[in-house]
Amino acid sequence: MPAAHERLNEESAAAEIAFTALLRRLFPEAAHIVLDLTDDDSVVLRRAISADGSTLRTFDDVIIII
Repeated sequence: MPAAHERLNEESAAAEIAFTALLRRLFPEAAHIVLDLTDDDSVVLRRAISADGSTLRTFDDVIIII
């Protein structure tokens, strides 16, 4: 069981790195991306925010990442 837990942690860390790289590529000017987790475990992008806190983009058309 510990081996499976360790592998899951490794896979989730790799997914986090890939997802972060994707968001940085899509929104290079954004310092922060606001995400929502839904009840069905989907991730919904809400808005991109600059380093000074201003909203760069609001995602009116919901983009769902499953």
